[in-house]
Amino acid sequence: MSGVYSSLTKAEKKVVDAVQSNPEEAVLATVTDLAERAGVGETSVIRFCRALGLNVEIQHDSQIIA
Repeated sequence: MSGVYSSLTKAEKKVVDAVQSNPEEAVLATVTDLAERAGVGETSVIRFCRALGLNVEIQHDSQIIA
């Protein structure tokens, strides 16, 4: 993530910080959970995943499937 960090928006950087502070929980988190932990909107979490090149699919419960 460090190579991409400088190109991310302020909100996306908050997502990175939330993921890095607790990666074990972040892996299992829903979009909504991760957005709340980072203090950003769900769209920012989705944009963050796409910025990393992840092919993101969202289920009805807002869980990220990559």
